[in-house]
Amino acid sequence: MAVSSSSKVSNWVAAIMGVSLSLLTRGPADAQQAQITDPTKNMHPVTDAMLLHPDPGDWLMWRRTYDGYGFSPLDQINKDNIRDLQVAWTWSLTNGATESTPIVHDGILYIWNYADKVQALNAATGDLIWEYRRDLPQAIIDQGGNNMAKRNMAIYQDKLMIATSDAHLVALDAKTGEVAWDHQTADWRKGWRYTSGPFIVDGMVLQGMTGCGNAEPGGCFITAHDFKNGEEKWRVWTIAHPEDLNFDTWNGGFRWRVDSALPPGSQGHSIRTRNWYSTALVSLIPGSPKCAVRFPRRMRQALPIQRSIQTQPWRSIRPLAR
Repeated sequence: MAVSSSSKVSNWVAAIMGVSLSLLTRGPADAQQAQITDPTKNMHPVTDAMLLHPDPGDWLMWRRTYDGYGFSPLDQINKDNIRDLQVAWTWSLTNGATESTPIVHDGILYIWNYADKVQALNAATGDLIWEYRRDLPQAIIDQGGNNMAKRNMAIYQDKLMIATSDAHLVALDAKTGEVAWDHQTADWRKGWRYTSGPFIVDGMVLQGMTGCGNAEPGGCFITAHDFKNGEEKWRVWTIAHPEDLNFDTWNGGFRWRVDSALPPGSQGHSIRTRNWYSTALVSLIPGSPKCAVRFPRRMRQALPIQRSIQTQPWRSIRPLAR
């Protein structure tokens, strides 16, 4: 549905977005003119190889590359000419918290708006290509807050994957915005929420759930889905349930939560014999619900994430049960 946005945000946010992204798409004059006319005609499916080695002008995932550097190799803007930048175009976002990193591919800019509105723009001109608006339950809208903000989206093949505020995963046609599939992962009425977005690994759509303090005792969970139809392939709970073989390796914490950028954390003081997973960094194998490596951060240890990863050894462990 191609409609213009009437919401307003600070001009400097829109100006920075417009200037930087217009420069991202610059190339030979004929190629640039084609992009201005209709960039969807030149859009290529996003492959695993592209995700591993993105084009310099693309930004295909949250921190651009799997190593999470968040670094652009483009060098057209430098310390000598940055003072000469001027506004190319602006675009107003929906009022509300904006936390999502835009996706850029083949001259198309995908942005997330507060309250589950996704827009595709021509990155060279700022013109709207298509828009998707989620029909959210009124109870979620009335709650407001950051639950209707998302930190990221994902793009793979010809689909743009999003997580919704009512606990669905949705795949949109990246060229048209039409819904390709819609998969309900949990019941939002029980407190489940998505505040982060999906992540693509080896053709699997990985997604972490939040809202565990209001719903299921025993923490949140991470799911893997088939990108073709949204079918759930596996589910791993961030805290083992009593029937899990690894149940005795968890701390007796009473409040657990998962964030898109943080490992599971606990508040509690009892320690079982093998405290493997309390405040731990855990690596999952995308193709199956198995845990490859783990690094436990001991009780009251408060090292930054990057320092923990860089300075501590990883250890092999048993797989987590489904």
